[in-house]
Order: sequence, then structure tokens, then C-alpha cells
Amino acid sequence: MSTYEGLHSRLSFLTRAKFHVETVISERKTPKGSIASAGASLLRRTHSVPEKSSTSDDMAQLSLTMSELKSYLNTINLQMEVTSFVHKCLSESGGVSSVREGKDGRLPTLFGNPQKRGEVATQVRFSANLSLW
Repeated sequence: MSTYEGLHSRLSFLTRAKFHVETVISERKTPKGSIASAGASLLRRTHSVPEKSSTSDDMAQLSLTMSELKSYLNTINLQMEVTSFVHKCLSESGGVSSVREGKDGRLPTLFGNPQKRGEVATQVRFSANLSLW
């Protein structure tokens, strides 16, 4: 993805990821076999998310701590906000973009390394300044 307009058009993927993480957190907080656990299973089916099979995904899920899960959820929420904010700024400025691709040809996101996250913060600031003009 090379533009924030493109990222904005794909926010549904972040919404689905957020739902998955929230479901795992919910399942971790409730005992197996409880009504809440059954409700999470029903929600998973209504959002067309296939039931988990006993695979390496289960093992990966078990290896994440609640703190890590909450951190991932926070990152997803922040990336959704950043994407919406930059898209709004671009719309208000007539499409003038201060957001630039990295050397690898990809937009920096909050899912990257600390340097990429710093680039996101800088670009959000530039986008805000452009919308003020």
C-alpha cells in the first residue's frame, strides 16, 4: 500500500483484526463453557470467522500474554485513528500529501519498528500542519 487513501479504504481489515484480538481477550477472561465463552463462539460465526482448529495458531495464541494482546489491540486502535486522521487531513487539503513512502516503497505504520513508528508520528504532525493552512 503506497497511500493513506489506500490504507483508509482497507480499514475493514484492521476492524476484523481488532475483533479477533478482542475475542481472544474475552475468551481468556471467561472460563471455558460459560455463557460468555459460548457468546464469543457465536459472535465469531456471525462475523464469518471460521472456528479455530487445533493448529499452531492455537499455540501462538496461548503464548501471548494478556499484556501483549492489549498492546496489539492498542496498536490496532491507534493505527485506525492515524489512518482516519491522515485521510481527513488529505481530504481537507485537497489531496496534498505529506505522507511519504519509506525506502522500501511502503508507508510507515505503527506495526513497524521504532523508526517506522517515529516516521508515522512525524507524518501525522505534518498532516495536521497542512490541514491548518
